[in-house]
Amino acid sequence: MVVLKSVIVFFLLLLLVQECKFWRRRRRRRSPPPCSARDCTVTSWSNWGACTHQCGNSGISTRTRSRSSHESCGGRCPYQLRETRACNRHCPNGGTPLSGRCSCRPGLTGTCCLQGEYSDNKPYTLNNSIS
Repeated sequence: MVVLKSVIVFFLLLLLVQECKFWRRRRRRRSPPPCSARDCTVTSWSNWGACTHQCGNSGISTRTRSRSSHESCGGRCPYQLRETRACNRHCPNGGTPLSGRCSCRPGLTGTCCLQGEYSDNKPYTLNNSIS
C-alpha cells in the first residue's frame, strides 16, 4: 500500500512539473517577437511643377514624393518629401525684377515687359528666354 501511494504521489508531482513547463512555454509564445527598427521608404520625385510667376524675382517651382512605407519599431523617416527651386528669375528687355513682375523701361508694358515698341518702332517678340 505504501508503494502504491508513493507511485501515485510521484505521478502527481510529475504531472504538476509538466504542467508548469507547459505554462512557461505557452507564456513565452505569447510575448511579442523582438522588433527591429525600420526606416520609412519613399517614392521617386515627381516632375517639377509649373513656376508660380512668369518673371520677376519670386518664381518658385515645386516637386514632391510620398512615403511608400512608414517607419516602425523606432525607425525614422529622414527624407524630405517636398523640394522647391527658384525659376523665371529675370526680366527681359532690361526690366527690373520685382515681386512676381517686372518694372519696365519706357516704351514697354506688361507683367514681363513684353508689350510695346522700341524707339525704332519695331515690335518686340520674346525669344523664349524664360526658363
